[in-house]
Amino acid sequence: MTRSWLLVVGLFLLALGRVTGKGLRDDPIVGDFVQYLDEYTWKASSAPRSVAATVPGDLITDLWRAGAVGDPMVEENWLVSGLWDKNDWNYTVTFPSDMPNGVTELVFDGVKMGAYVYLNDAFLGTINNQFLRYRFPITPILKSSNTLVVSFPAQSKGIDCEGRYMACTGGWDWAPYSNTVDQHNSPTMTKGIWKSVYTMSYSSVAISHIVPQIFYQGEYPTSILSDSSHDGFVVRVGVNLTAARNMDGLLLVSGDWGVAQTSLLKLNKGENFEVIELAAKDVKLWWPIGLGEQNLYNIKVSWEPKDATVVSTTRQIGFRVFTLVSANDTDPSTLKGKDGSSSFTLRFKVNGANVYSRGANVIPMEEFEGRANVNALRQLVQSAADAKMNTLRVWGGGIFMYDEFYDACDRLGILVYQDMMYAQIGHFPAATQSQLNELIHQVSRLSHHPSIVLWDGCNE
Repeated sequence: MTRSWLLVVGLFLLALGRVTGKGLRDDPIVGDFVQYLDEYTWKASSAPRSVAATVPGDLITDLWRAGAVGDPMVEENWLVSGLWDKNDWNYTVTFPSDMPNGVTELVFDGVKMGAYVYLNDAFLGTINNQFLRYRFPITPILKSSNTLVVSFPAQSKGIDCEGRYMACTGGWDWAPYSNTVDQHNSPTMTKGIWKSVYTMSYSSVAISHIVPQIFYQGEYPTSILSDSSHDGFVVRVGVNLTAARNMDGLLLVSGDWGVAQTSLLKLNKGENFEVIELAAKDVKLWWPIGLGEQNLYNIKVSWEPKDATVVSTTRQIGFRVFTLVSANDTDPSTLKGKDGSSSFTLRFKVNGANVYSRGANVIPMEEFEGRANVNALRQLVQSAADAKMNTLRVWGGGIFMYDEFYDACDRLGILVYQDMMYAQIGHFPAATQSQLNELIHQVSRLSHHPSIVLWDGCNE
């Protein structure tokens, strides 16, 4: 029975097809030019074995596709760990470059279980956090033809990842436990380059994040708002820019509801953070499914230097007023100074309307990142909507989900309760720079989604 069920699920996912493209990619850092290395030919090698590799993906899936191991989701194949656990593995790709002017960086949006990175035999650095984007400057190393090696050491001499990888990767109470562990005795399974790799070149600036903070301008709503009866919003748009040199230029931020603002700025070489505010008065509200329409708007950010290429990128936002209510909120003054109340239940309100939250807990759809499927992500959210759910919690023992999951929730009106990726068994938080950078990156990356209404510190 179990084998038949797994076969049906496997055939279903194979029938959907492995679709890459934006759905499985994060929004890239934008400069003059982005070159995705996903699109070149990769190989995974551990002497004397070498197999074709897929990026984004993972090692066990590559070995399975090459016929080197059985399907790890069938019977006890996941226990045959010698190939991926006891050997060093190198992921290698050769790619061309037209040697652009300015600055070029190598960007990894996600690498799992720790790796050393080399370009043209030069050591660039170490990656040890699955949930953090890594940027390496490569301008002086770049050639017309380049060889990139991402080296994963054997588990016994592996890199300390501080527990910053998918906690359920080696098993949970709902998933099979592996027979491999990391340095902290936490179960592990596969490893690999699970998100996109690209080079990004810029002659003036690169835009890494757009962080819109949306503030309602009216009083706390004690009655239900509508498109024609709200007091408008202010969008405080934060922009992360990396400047190639000290420079002057114009930062333009516009919303497609008909508002734009510009600011003449002096940027310092390196990292800069600038904020521009947009008024949003005559906008339509974003509602959870069943209560109204999911109205979405675009924000466009452009940097216009005096003597270089204009750099632009966009994000999609929605306007809504979300509150987590634990007191009598019929009179806003009663909420001042309150931390909660035993007299009133815990409930959600969106745009002044009570929301009866109906939903489910979302765990990773795959134990192996190489099987990630954008159509399956869309179907997951659509299935929740079809089942009359309005809330999905992203569980803290898994991953920050792919962009398409949150995009689908935005489109369909599914509220997201987002855990940070902390859980038991060696995945507790620690005050390290890597973990601070992870939280800044992920909150910045996901901040524009109106569907995300709650951020939670950890699992349970």
